[in-house]
Amino acid sequence: MSDRLSRKEIKRDEFAEAVQSGFVSLREHAPKLVVAGLAILLLVLGIFAYRYYAASREAKAGMALDRALEVYSALIDADAPTPDDPKSPTFASREARGERAAELFTEVREDFGGTDNANIALAYLGRLAADSGDLEGARKSWQGFIEDVPKGLLSASVRMDLARLDIADGRGEEVASRFDAMLASSDSALPEDVILFQLASARETLGAAGEAEALAAYQRIVDEHPSSPYSAVARQKVAAMSTGDDVVPLSF
Repeated sequence: MSDRLSRKEIKRDEFAEAVQSGFVSLREHAPKLVVAGLAILLLVLGIFAYRYYAASREAKAGMALDRALEVYSALIDADAPTPDDPKSPTFASREARGERAAELFTEVREDFGGTDNANIALAYLGRLAADSGDLEGARKSWQGFIEDVPKGLLSASVRMDLARLDIADGRGEEVASRFDAMLASSDSALPEDVILFQLASARETLGAAGEAEALAAYQRIVDEHPSSPYSAVARQKVAAMSTGDDVVPLSF
């Protein structure tokens, strides 16, 4: 009986010593634990603050972009323009509308750089530059947009605009090679019917040397993508090229 009690007592002493040791260790490490806890808390708060700031900034950029787009698509009213109307602005000329839209898109870029809306503004600045005849400015803006946004519907449209610029510059062979590579890729940024159409357009600019490849690409659109928005044009091209009629290449 005494042996049993002594063992229990020994176990109680060991437990008490362990508890006491734990409290001593806790007192010794308490400042470090408090600092670590505060650091974690500050980190969590910082993440939430950054996400709130980023979301708020993107929302403000969205509103600024919406205003720029309203101006970009505003009506022309030479008799009674209202360029400062916050809801339905009108402009005396396309030039005046373009200048104001360019100012607003530039403000989005400068005030909200790094946001998705700022990237979209860059794509539209390219379109305005092209409309005004500044093709090099357009190219620079569109290339910058593609670098930041390589995929997506707007990216696809910008890639086609760039291809038309290159074709207009007499770089049809280079464009065709680029779209040939896209066609062979399993991870292309553009749908196949878009690639085929741009490839055919580029091959057409090469004259007789590219006519067979252009016809083949148009035919693939007709056969493989009958519901494509390019299918009607592709059928016309196939019919004209098959009968030997003159075909006017698409240009920028």
